[in-house]
Amino acid sequence: MTQTSSGDAGPAEVKTQVAKQWDGFVEPKNPRPNRPGTHGPGPWYLGVYGSYTSTGMLLTEVYPQTAAARAGLQVGDRILTVNGHQIGVVNGYRIPIDAALQRYATRSGHVRLLVQDRNTMRLVNTDARLTRSGVHTID
Repeated sequence: MTQTSSGDAGPAEVKTQVAKQWDGFVEPKNPRPNRPGTHGPGPWYLGVYGSYTSTGMLLTEVYPQTAAARAGLQVGDRILTVNGHQIGVVNGYRIPIDAALQRYATRSGHVRLLVQDRNTMRLVNTDARLTRSGVHTID
């Protein structure tokens, strides 16, 4: 890493070094943080809990009256992709569904999920309209 005259690494060198050290998925940051006293919209919320695998996320809970329940998701279903982007454990990195929802949902909160149906084991495209409430905690 290149040192500046003050002994600190310059911004370009730090970015390059970080990129070389970690090649994982990064959730985008809000470029305009909320001003004090104002509240912007919260994160998109699907309403599921599950376990990550190399083939997506196996749902262990689907909360009632959420986008997931309205889309027909059930415990035992497996979400493989969000708008065509794989989630789960990929090349040794965990790609969380939360980050994928925030990154790939439309401005109005629409996403297309590729889901493996628990009953038929068939892959089904499922459209969901996310909400901006709740906390999304996933194991």
